[in-house]
Amino acid sequence: MEYNNTVTEFVETKSTRYQYSYVDMETVIANIDEYIIPACQPACKSLWNKNIETFMVSNNDDNYLYVLLGALDDNNRNIIEEAMKTDSRFFYSDYRHTFGIKVAGNMENIDAIKELEELTEVFTIQDTFRFKNPDEFLKEYKISSSKTYEVQSDGTLLIKENPDLSDVTFEEALAQSGKEELYIQEEGRIYESPMYLMWHKRYEEYIKNIDSKKSKHNSI
Repeated sequence: MEYNNTVTEFVETKSTRYQYSYVDMETVIANIDEYIIPACQPACKSLWNKNIETFMVSNNDDNYLYVLLGALDDNNRNIIEEAMKTDSRFFYSDYRHTFGIKVAGNMENIDAIKELEELTEVFTIQDTFRFKNPDEFLKEYKISSSKTYEVQSDGTLLIKENPDLSDVTFEEALAQSGKEELYIQEEGRIYESPMYLMWHKRYEEYIKNIDSKKSKHNSI
């Protein structure tokens, strides 16, 4: 129930909290209480700190807690595939075509919430997949503002490049899109946003620390 001061009466409202089919990852992270039930938040935060995106989580009316994962690098993919051989809490969803973690219990079960978070400890920090190379970036830029379509044989629409942008250069597209600071020339990558660039830098620092530890060990 919500109190409406304008008409001075109580009005029935239906919350949309947690009732979403797809929301951009950055939007979810910026407003976690709107999109993810409290029971799944610790596990999700742990995964995000490892640059692992979450695809979907359980809701309040589920009788178990789960988190479906976004794209995994080869190392984390191997980790979960090995874990699946002996532990059913790690799984692959044939319906969603992605990996996940799950535990018995619901949002009122403190042990289940802790157990779900602990499952994330097996994963390592990975690099973000949210970037494009210059050719991909330029092509997407030319398509993004296009209104030229072609109907394919299967009935789907193919969006063609905007003819007005046919001669635009990569440098011009980068400047006009405001993503110059997201372009790392030596890597040949344009990151989708400052958040994903930060994720990449976190991964670089992780690798740097690993290499430093190996170097110290080998020098002993």
